[in-house]
Amino acid sequence: MEMLKLTIEYFLFRLLLMMWVKVTVASKKNLLHIARVPSILRGSPVVRGTRIPVWQIANAIIHFDETITSYQADHPSLSLAQIHAALSYYFDHRAEIEKEIESNQLKEAQDKLNLIVDERGFIGFAS
Repeated sequence: MEMLKLTIEYFLFRLLLMMWVKVTVASKKNLLHIARVPSILRGSPVVRGTRIPVWQIANAIIHFDETITSYQADHPSLSLAQIHAALSYYFDHRAEIEKEIESNQLKEAQDKLNLIVDERGFIGFAS
């Protein structure tokens, strides 16, 4: 009976270890495709080897319901693995990426409407 208990404990330990290794390897695979470089977009996470930020991919697919395949068709330099890694990074760092999306939407609105924000936070029209 003692031998059976030890065998079950060993089996459960091995199973948990294998699950941990799979999660760790999956997380490290994202690091192959996503990078933070201070000189590129002020350190915003981007697809490695490009200037395409994670927030842009996530915004298009999550918020604008673009499909992954159509996004890839519009950005042929990206592989499906890179797009999936960006989405995985988004879900792992959702609050941070959502702030970047919001910030970039504000910048786009400012540029489109020709607005300026002064040091006090007041909004005015650029001359």
